[in-house]
Amino acid sequence: MGIGLELHRTGTITYVPIDEGFYGIVCDDEDGYKYLYPIHPFGYPWSSYQVEGLRISFVATTREDYYSILPSSVLQWGVPVEILSVTIAGAPPE
Repeated sequence: MGIGLELHRTGTITYVPIDEGFYGIVCDDEDGYKYLYPIHPFGYPWSSYQVEGLRISFVATTREDYYSILPSSVLQWGVPVEILSVTIAGAPPE
């Protein structure tokens, strides 16, 4: 996956207990991509979205600069992204 790509996805928030712990998004699409984002992204009230099992639709861009600030064990879990917008989504497809 390239850096700086704009993504439009739907997925489920999950808490990942690696290192100090973080929240990530497991996507619904067939590739099952996992995305991680900083716990306190700049300028967005993320605490209301840090809920295990919460379904969201989001727009994000992949971020190369996060590779220098995140531990390698965290980066092995998923692709670092900056969330541009987010809304609560409905139930997953069956």
